[in-house]
Amino acid sequence: MFNETVDHKKDNTAVTKEDGLITTKSGRKLPKRTTKGWQFLCQWSDGTTSWHPLKDVKESHLLQVVITANRY
Repeated sequence: MFNETVDHKKDNTAVTKEDGLITTKSGRKLPKRTTKGWQFLCQWSDGTTSWHPLKDVKESHLLQVVITANRY
């Protein structure tokens, strides 16, 4: 059973701040919505930990992802 997220990391496929915006037809700049390249270290109730892609963790444990993201 899931206990908490204890860390996160990104790899070289994550979108950088420089590449993180898209321009609409009207010229507005909006942030890209992507979880590509991000992983969260999940701690389980038995004390073990394992890395999981953000896209999977946010589907089942959104509140914990938000809390972890706000720590950094």
